[in-house]
Amino acid sequence: MRIETQQTVILGLLACILSVWPAVAAPDIGSRLTAAQAALEDGLYELAEKQAGEVLSATDLIGPIERGDATIVSARALYGQGRFVAMLSRLDGVSADTQTTEPGAVTYWRAVAKYETGKVKAALLELRGFATRFPGSSLGPRVSRLEAWCELKEGRREGALALFAQFDRQYGATPEGAANLLDWGQALLASGNAAGARAVLERLVTRDPASGPVQDGKLWLAKAMTAEGKGDAAWNLLNLVAEDATVRVDRRALAWMTLSEINAGRSNLEAAVTSASRGVELAPSAALKNRGKALMGRWLLRQGKVSDGAAMLRPVIAQMTDDPIAAELQLELAGSYLDGKDPEKAAVEYQNYLETFPAPEGRMQAFRGRGAALWDLKRYAESAAMFEKASWLAVDPAIREALAVRSADALFANGQFKSAAASYDKVVADFPSTSLTPQVLFQAAESLARQSLWDEAERRFREVVRRAPARPEAERALMRMAEMKEDRGPAFLRDALAAYDEIMNMYPSGSLYAEALHRHGLTAYRLKDLDTALRDFSRVVKDFPASRTAPHAYFMRGWALFMRGEEAESLKVCKEFTTRYPDTEWTPGVMFWIGEYAFNHSAYAEAETRFTELAAKFPKDLQAEAALIWAGRSAMMQKEYVRAVDIFSRLARSYPAGERLAEARFLQGDSLSELGEFSRAILVFDELIAKFPNSTLVGAAWGRRGDCQFTLGAADAKRYEEAIASFRSVARSPGTGFDLELQAEYKIGRCYDKMVRRSEAFEQYYTRVVCRYLAAVSPDTASAMWFTKAAFAAADILEADKNWKRAIRVLERVVAAKVPAGADAGKRIEQIRKEHWVW
Repeated sequence: MRIETQQTVILGLLACILSVWPAVAAPDIGSRLTAAQAALEDGLYELAEKQAGEVLSATDLIGPIERGDATIVSARALYGQGRFVAMLSRLDGVSADTQTTEPGAVTYWRAVAKYETGKVKAALLELRGFATRFPGSSLGPRVSRLEAWCELKEGRREGALALFAQFDRQYGATPEGAANLLDWGQALLASGNAAGARAVLERLVTRDPASGPVQDGKLWLAKAMTAEGKGDAAWNLLNLVAEDATVRVDRRALAWMTLSEINAGRSNLEAAVTSASRGVELAPSAALKNRGKALMGRWLLRQGKVSDGAAMLRPVIAQMTDDPIAAELQLELAGSYLDGKDPEKAAVEYQNYLETFPAPEGRMQAFRGRGAALWDLKRYAESAAMFEKASWLAVDPAIREALAVRSADALFANGQFKSAAASYDKVVADFPSTSLTPQVLFQAAESLARQSLWDEAERRFREVVRRAPARPEAERALMRMAEMKEDRGPAFLRDALAAYDEIMNMYPSGSLYAEALHRHGLTAYRLKDLDTALRDFSRVVKDFPASRTAPHAYFMRGWALFMRGEEAESLKVCKEFTTRYPDTEWTPGVMFWIGEYAFNHSAYAEAETRFTELAAKFPKDLQAEAALIWAGRSAMMQKEYVRAVDIFSRLARSYPAGERLAEARFLQGDSLSELGEFSRAILVFDELIAKFPNSTLVGAAWGRRGDCQFTLGAADAKRYEEAIASFRSVARSPGTGFDLELQAEYKIGRCYDKMVRRSEAFEQYYTRVVCRYLAAVSPDTASAMWFTKAAFAAADILEADKNWKRAIRVLERVVAAKVPAGADAGKRIEQIRKEHWVW
């Protein structure tokens, strides 16, 4: 509401006068004051304030009345800019007895300032007895209207509207009658009586079209029409005002801005921005320009152009901090960032509000919004503090309770369970009878459970069931009590079974029945009661096929059958599972198990298919890489080495940083070896050795590399030397076991054999394999095989040299070692003795 009634003057003439005005001198004080008043009446508020300030600065050249009038002009100029706090500050230090051309002007305008800053009772006190204190003042009618506005603001609507009506009857024909009609229409509109407001304002706009109240009345009539749903009529009226060059320019600007609001109300935000922009172009004052920019910024925000809207609004807000609209805009800007999923910027903008605007309601919203933004940023401790402060400021008990709960929730989310429990308890104490109480009681109990205060938590969950048995929190409370018993360990599992039974008995149609039944089965499974587990899982699948527990129950049914030794039935269930639930979190694991089952039962083609399907369908699953390994192994078992090489290559492409890459390369090299592509295989083993120096497969890779070089030695004897170097590297590799070392040493002997270096071959076999094996504390079966091969190879060399006795001694070592080939060694000894008569 604006109390002031303005009059029309010629703007062009005033601008010319002001552009050539000299510095203040004694004879010009009166003219300067007149110019300030003219600027004020034309809505040039910044200019009016400046001129009035210059008059007031000429302290020694002005009299008491000029000083008083200049003070009033300065205060009214601040009013026109919406700077009500500054206006009140200007007038608070001025005595009510200050001389002015219009008696009572200081009192009246100070009351206006108090009204606009929300100090309505103080405004009424200011106006009390005005007619007696300032008899004959022309401001009396304005005082009457201001009193009516105060009555309206205090909630005494009928009394306020009666004052406007009474004024209209008594003074309707006076110059103040038009201003009263404007006030009356505004008050009716503010009270929600749009039709009544329209009727009053339609009377006003038939008066002198050059009158300030009439021009203002057209703007308010359009608002009343809009509120009545007569949007087209309002739009047409405003368009006429906006385009009418005879209407004062600031009112034309306001017409464009009101058109902007109508366009926005019709969701035509592009047109709303354009209309506001036209208003900004016409606006004669910074204050009015800022109002238009505020609209533009707001519509940009609502279009989702948050960055553009923020750039428009920030300077406007900074210049309008005394205007309530600035606080609204700051909250809307912050809210736009929050709605746009940019909580970091939202938190900053809410903090800017808190550092700038003091209004409790707005601060409540800012604390709440900042709390939500900090929650989204997972800064839960700070979020809790914000929600708590918002709760302190909230007037509505329901909002205050909800905010207190959010504060406790934030403490809970931050893991501050002790503090959260205390906060929830305080909510219950402060709001014992609200609908949120069961939820808060549940959270308080959960906070105790998270501290492993099992008995106290169970007592509090029981309280939820007792106080609100029909609420969903009660069923959830029983579920948590059962889960807690599971959490307490094996000793409480039978108590957990009983607790799940209690849920199903108490809530046979409850939303958690299927879950309770499933958890009952899982607990029975943990207790190795497979019959009960199978019965429960089967019931979940049959009776609750759409529940979220059904897939896991189906999965567990397969496992329970497997654990009961019913492998064929288990396999059938698992295959049905993958068809029925092709995309659950358990599906990859089931597919992997089916592949394993096939592999272990030598169904390598099916195993390869299952593993390949898993990797293709769930490439990001943790088992996908292993599935490709086993798919490749399955292909190798079918002697499909080309396909195996392709599978291992695919693994390397898909998982270049995978944990199984070294294994894949090793198997790829093996497959290439089986294909006779020894040179390619050597390259693969070289890559493994170079890229994975700490892998336990490095030793085996050196061995396989040596095998390939050994085979290639048939065509190129130099390859045997390379093979020897590779075999010698085996022992130096990480993870090389005794059997692998003996294998490598034996193969070095083979290389010497192939190069016809028989003495070196014999020494290699005997000293590096046979003797080392015999010296070992507890050699394993795998080592025994290489020991046997080396011993027989050494005996072959001795026999070839006709050294029969030494050959027999070597073979006797094999017999004495009690290895599986001992009997063969014994037969060979007998044969040597018979053929060569050696005893």
